[in-house]
Parts: sequence; C-alpha cells; structure tokens
Amino acid sequence: MERIKAFHITDHADRRARERGVPLDAMRNVVKYHDTKKQQYRGNHGGFVYRFTKSVDGKEFTVVAEVKKEECWLLTGFCV
Repeated sequence: MERIKAFHITDHADRRARERGVPLDAMRNVVKYHDTKKQQYRGNHGGFVYRFTKSVDGKEFTVVAEVKKEECWLLTGFCV
C-alpha cells in the first residue's frame, strides 16, 4: 500500500476520467491498493511516474501517476 497523503488531479486526468467514466476515487484507490506497479520514467514534479493496475469485478483498472514522497499527481486512467 502506498503512503500517499496528498493527491493532485491534473487537468488531463480529470478530462480523461470524465470521458472514460472512471471515478477519481477509483483512480486514487488503484494507486493506494494496486496489484502491480511498474516504473515508467522521471516525472515533471521530481518524482517517478508509475503504471498502477488493479483488478476489480473482472475489469482491470490502470492508472498512470507520478509519486514523490507522500504526494501523487494522477496523470491518466482507464479500464479494460
């Protein structure tokens, strides 16, 4: 479980969440209680960007987020 205390919603993440019908709370939960976590690259805020995934009710939620210490910037998310 991630020890995230502050979540920041980027404009892109907010727009994509609305377009794809993915609640922002679900995106936060994927980051906090993920099944897998894969490092992608260095982020714009000095942290690392990760791809988090979690299976829920037969669907796989994926969230891309930058994490630096106890802060997290949600970048995008989708469900397949």
